[in-house]
Amino acid sequence: MVFDAHRRAFAFLGGVPNRIIYDNLKTVVDTILVGKERQFNRRFLTLANHY
Repeated sequence: MVFDAHRRAFAFLGGVPNRIIYDNLKTVVDTILVGKERQFNRRFLTLANHY
Protein backbone atom coordinates (compact mmCIF):
# COMPACT_ATOMS: atom_id res chain seq x y z
CA MET A 1 0.00 0.00 0.00
CA VAL A 2 2.82 2.44 0.85
CA PHE A 3 4.63 1.74 -2.43
CA ASP A 4 1.43 2.10 -4.45
CA ALA A 5 0.74 5.42 -2.72
CA HIS A 6 4.21 6.64 -3.70
CA ARG A 7 3.68 5.64 -7.34
CA ARG A 8 0.30 7.38 -7.44
CA ALA A 9 1.68 10.53 -5.81
CA PHE A 10 4.60 10.70 -8.25
CA ALA A 11 2.22 10.28 -11.18
CA PHE A 12 -0.16 12.93 -9.84
CA LEU A 13 2.67 15.39 -9.13
CA GLY A 14 4.33 14.71 -12.46
CA GLY A 15 7.69 13.79 -10.95
CA VAL A 16 9.56 12.80 -7.84
CA PRO A 17 11.12 14.90 -5.07
CA ASN A 18 14.90 15.10 -4.74
CA ARG A 19 14.70 13.77 -1.19
CA ILE A 20 12.16 11.98 1.00
CA ILE A 21 12.80 11.53 4.72
CA TYR A 22 11.36 8.49 6.49
CA ASP A 23 11.33 8.06 10.26
CA ASN A 24 12.45 4.40 10.29
CA LEU A 25 9.20 3.34 8.66
CA LYS A 26 9.15 -0.47 8.87
CA THR A 27 8.07 -0.71 5.24
CA VAL A 28 11.27 1.12 4.28
CA VAL A 29 13.84 0.10 6.92
CA ASP A 30 14.42 -3.56 7.80
CA THR A 31 17.21 -3.07 10.35
CA ILE A 32 18.71 -0.09 12.19
CA LEU A 33 22.47 -0.46 12.33
CA VAL A 34 25.15 1.68 14.01
CA GLY A 35 24.74 5.46 13.78
CA LYS A 36 22.74 6.52 10.75
CA GLU A 37 23.31 3.26 8.88
CA ARG A 38 20.18 1.38 7.84
CA GLN A 39 19.42 -1.84 6.02
CA PHE A 40 16.65 -0.92 3.62
CA ASN A 41 13.82 -3.17 2.52
CA ARG A 42 14.58 -4.84 -0.84
CA ARG A 43 11.20 -3.87 -2.32
CA PHE A 44 11.71 -0.26 -1.25
CA LEU A 45 15.15 -0.17 -2.89
CA THR A 46 13.60 -1.54 -6.09
CA LEU A 47 11.04 1.29 -6.05
CA ALA A 48 13.68 3.93 -5.24
CA ASN A 49 16.01 2.70 -8.00
CA HIS A 50 13.15 2.74 -10.48
CA TYR A 51 12.49 6.42 -9.86
